[in-house]
Amino acid sequence: MIHSQKPIMPEDLSMTFHFVNGQSRTFDISSPVEPDITRSDNRQVIRRFLKENWWVIQTAERTVFINAANVLMVEVNPPMPTLEGEGILHTELTTHNRSRDF
Repeated sequence: MIHSQKPIMPEDLSMTFHFVNGQSRTFDISSPVEPDITRSDNRQVIRRFLKENWWVIQTAERTVFINAANVLMVEVNPPMPTLEGEGILHTELTTHNRSRDF
């Protein structure tokens, strides 16, 4: 018998916030979702967090408030395969360096 195993949200995530001033900060965090909830619920938890004007990261040592307006990009590792649906584009990362002569 073949069992199809659905992708699950990793228990621990590494989130790197890249700021407009060129700095970045990485946090290793526990998954913000429960393992038995649906993919849609997982997606909604992440989206609600990212829609806030201020993101709050709670660590054992401190509470960090991040102003979302100062963040250019957020990277999450490992990838979260459970994020599917509207607004999610699955693709390969490619970078092109283009120089233009003006």
